[in-house]
Amino acid sequence: MTERATLSDTPGSGTPRATYRLQLNSRLGFTDVRRLLSYFDRLGISHLYTSPFLEARTGSPHGYDVTDHNAFNPELGSEADFDDLAAGLASRSMGLILDFVANHMGVGKADNSRWQDVLEWGEASPFADFFDIDWHSPTASLRGKVLLPFLGQSYGKVLEGGELQLGFDASRGSFAVSYFDHLFPVAPRHYARILSAVSPDALSGPARAELAELSAAFRTLRTAGLSGRRQREVRQRAETLKEQLASLAQGVPQVKEQIESAVSLHNGGPGQHAKCLRLHRLLQRQSYRLSWWRVASDNINYRRFFDINDLVTIRTERAEVFDNIHRLVLRLIGEGKLQGLRIDHIDGLSDPRHYCEKLGNAAASRESGEHPLYLVVEKILAHGEVLRSDWPVAGTTGYEVLNRINSLFIEPGSEDLLQSFYRRLTGREENFDETLANAKRQVIDHLLASDIQVLSNLFSRLAESNWHTRDFTLASLRRALAEIIISLPVYRTYVDPRGCGSSDRHEIDQAISGTKKRNPLINNELLDFIRGVLTTDLARSRSGFNRNQVIRIAMKFQQYSGPIMAKSLEDTAFYRHMVLASLNEVGGDPRHFGTSMEDFHRFIDERGKQWPHAMITTATHDSKRGEDVRARLNALTEMPELWRRRVEEWISLNACHRVPVDTVDAPVRNDEYLLYQTLAGSIPMEWLGPASHDSPLPDTAALDDYRQRIEDYMIKAVREAKLNSSWAHPDQTYEEALSSFVSGILEPGGVFLKSLLEFMQVLGPLGALNGLAQTTLKFTLPGVPDLYQGSELWDLNLVDPDNRRPVDYGAREQMLRQLSESADGNRDDLVAELAYMWPDGRIKLYVTWQLLELRRRHPGLFLHGTYEPVHIHGDNSHGLCAFARRHQGQCLLTVVPCLNKTRATNGGGLTAARLYEGAGISLQTVSDHQHWHNLFTGDRIRAEANGQLPVSGLLAKFPVAVLHSGIPFQE
Repeated sequence: MTERATLSDTPGSGTPRATYRLQLNSRLGFTDVRRLLSYFDRLGISHLYTSPFLEARTGSPHGYDVTDHNAFNPELGSEADFDDLAAGLASRSMGLILDFVANHMGVGKADNSRWQDVLEWGEASPFADFFDIDWHSPTASLRGKVLLPFLGQSYGKVLEGGELQLGFDASRGSFAVSYFDHLFPVAPRHYARILSAVSPDALSGPARAELAELSAAFRTLRTAGLSGRRQREVRQRAETLKEQLASLAQGVPQVKEQIESAVSLHNGGPGQHAKCLRLHRLLQRQSYRLSWWRVASDNINYRRFFDINDLVTIRTERAEVFDNIHRLVLRLIGEGKLQGLRIDHIDGLSDPRHYCEKLGNAAASRESGEHPLYLVVEKILAHGEVLRSDWPVAGTTGYEVLNRINSLFIEPGSEDLLQSFYRRLTGREENFDETLANAKRQVIDHLLASDIQVLSNLFSRLAESNWHTRDFTLASLRRALAEIIISLPVYRTYVDPRGCGSSDRHEIDQAISGTKKRNPLINNELLDFIRGVLTTDLARSRSGFNRNQVIRIAMKFQQYSGPIMAKSLEDTAFYRHMVLASLNEVGGDPRHFGTSMEDFHRFIDERGKQWPHAMITTATHDSKRGEDVRARLNALTEMPELWRRRVEEWISLNACHRVPVDTVDAPVRNDEYLLYQTLAGSIPMEWLGPASHDSPLPDTAALDDYRQRIEDYMIKAVREAKLNSSWAHPDQTYEEALSSFVSGILEPGGVFLKSLLEFMQVLGPLGALNGLAQTTLKFTLPGVPDLYQGSELWDLNLVDPDNRRPVDYGAREQMLRQLSESADGNRDDLVAELAYMWPDGRIKLYVTWQLLELRRRHPGLFLHGTYEPVHIHGDNSHGLCAFARRHQGQCLLTVVPCLNKTRATNGGGLTAARLYEGAGISLQTVSDHQHWHNLFTGDRIRAEANGQLPVSGLLAKFPVAVLHSGIPFQE
């Protein structure tokens, strides 16, 4: 009978054993997740980690457009449904982690009551400072107003086209202007202008007098210059008047008819100038200015989430805002229904360290259990950057370790060949530094021009306050700030009221130095002034500048540099530079082609010591590619010459499908090369390997579905690249040519598709081996492993929304049940079958399940175990990664193949046998234990007399190995 480990007595902690990320939506709500708990539990998950489940925009596919932080999203279920889910988790000793959005809210339409109140009352709204709005814009037309760039055409066309319609809600006694799904409230004091259009002869008696009285009363509702107390009184008075108007309109039908008649005088259309003018004059008096959405890039006066107009940032640094948005989640923490938070876009907050400290303290005061809140942050670290050690969090969500793991599977020796081939193929000579700098300049000049203008205005006002700096012009400040952001090597710095740390000072100095080299015409004194602000050196006494103003500007700069980097790097440069697409990942850097084993071990060891409970992920909802797409593309670096020949062959085969568009043939070579990499990375596994021999593949329906996915992805890719098309200005002709090209080359039975599938018989197994190895690393390295939904089988998703497609949990449950039954039988037969039938994904599910089960039984080994790199010596040892974890007499040894795998199949089965003949591990440096158990094969292994363990024996039956010793077993 197969040996089974006994349950460990190691006590648990508030740190998750393993998390599973779920993307909730109307098809996967609280009740649906509740039904899946038995599967997640059986798999070995300790905590579910969900996308935002607070109330969001109607129909939101992701939940990040929160409209009310203190209510559940009704599309996911009721609070009672959530309570049932929480109870189900508790009954299985499982926890829940919420992806919490503290940076912004969804606005527009009419589903955010706070935002609607701001539109109605302007600066007199109690929520005027809730959102990050510049009420004192230097643009005269925006002073005291908020720009609303939600119109599909220019304001004049929309107005004259009759698309803006004034309406009266008789049930509420209120007026608002509608534009499709949007609703823009009219300020109550301007109701009088509308009611004045009611004919005095149309009503008689008390109704006429009461309406006239109400109209006069509305006219008195002014708030400008009043104290907060008096403004609240005016608002209360307005609500009373609205109720009276509603009562009158509903009680006297003639009043309602006359009001609607007056409203109609404002609703014009083509050729109805007088009505359009009347509505225009009414709108001009509101606390908002309607505009075409394209105006936002130049004139917007509120801070957005990146360049998304209907995601407005909130001022979480203000105590009343913090308290407001955390009320529900803190209650759930106090009730024991929420065990962790992941903070979305931490770089958008004014002071991330202070926020995390405040949140941790607030949670600690409400926690009902013995374990503290598990708190992680979505922080994108540049290569070599580390998370600030004084942040009171468990760590990041793991992008930095994702990319370090990814680098292990890239052969550094292939860089020059792939680089030269790429340049020759595409004609692109610029290096990645130049690509990123050009992308940043484009984003600054076009997408986020208004953001850099807001910054420039702040610096200009500060400069004007001192006679030494008053000659620095607004234009010169804008140019300098743009160059500094272009040269900044990180997303942002973390200067706060305490000052500027050494690492922040280094990054700022590097940006200033880079600016001087990039543009030597910029005045050095001006750069010194900006440097003094960014480091807060000018906040010191006797500097001649206001301390609070300097600190505020420095911290505001930090909130802007992050989005510029994200839009430039992740959403632009990563879609332009295509030497190897698997390098273009969130948190990645294409300038680092592979890594040495020594650097990898050093990074993991340092991270494990500093942040032992941080997440380890290999795929997220924001990933540019699924984890097994990256794994497969990495394998191209082990066959660069074969890849080059195939691409040249495909270009020749598919030349007939390219068509001239303006001055180029579409698709351009760079887009075509991205397409070939995308196809090579994402061709479904079931079309490969021995399983594909059972029936003709691909079938028409499957190919049609795949072709559509690729077309959708490529359109998104070229729009993100912003070279041949863009989201702001889609080039329909180019996009149609691109779609036609994709459709043409993926015709059933076509010569190209046959050639591609033939090539995939070589690439597919190598990619699968990479996928198994990175999965094994994720579950055995120090940290908390996180699975993205569905990735327990092969993850061949592309970027969102492709990676949000429904997951077939029924199939996964059945597979896991069968694996569990088979594992109790002949393990040799099982692993042989899994290796042979590798395309069906069960082999990856088996690795995932076995490692999660080991983590469940022995949490102390993974929570507290040391990390010790293991040297592999002898012939063919290149490309093997090995390390040990030790804790209280228990020892774990992980050995996985990373490179040197070009013979990864044997008779159709997936294998690493004979790839590493002559390579060995010296166990004397790892453990004095002689007896080991192979987790996957169930074999007992005894080290040789000299303490050596041949790698070929470890990988003879299964392509990855995890051995453990010192753990009690029973027959």
